[in-house]
Amino acid sequence: MLPLFSRRIPPAALLQLTGLGEGRPAVVSDPRATVAVRSLGFAIQSTTEEAGPLDQAVLLGADLSKVPDAIALLQQHAARLPPGSQVVARAPVRTREDLAAAFLFAGLCDIQQLPIGRYALTAGLVRADRSLDR
Repeated sequence: MLPLFSRRIPPAALLQLTGLGEGRPAVVSDPRATVAVRSLGFAIQSTTEEAGPLDQAVLLGADLSKVPDAIALLQQHAARLPPGSQVVARAPVRTREDLAAAFLFAGLCDIQQLPIGRYALTAGLVRADRSLDR
């Protein structure tokens, strides 16, 4: 399993991209991030990447700079989420342009990035109109 967030990334940074959880479910691929995610009010739905659709979840992905095919991974995540759901990932700041492009090529929209030290958090929304996906 790839690392998600180090403990040095404050929950306040995640809050800027996701807003308060208010009980919304979140899928987290790294159990070390569950404390920060819970502190924002998200209900941890799963800490593993299980198959099947998710219901209104914010999916927090791994450090995509270490994933061989980030676009395919993002497409898989987006396919599991309903329109309007959010995907959040991190990568070194030096690769943030590549990560933003991967989010766009994966069919996500409203891409936002937040640099935090040596890393950048990137967030995108699952489009309502997926007819443009290939």
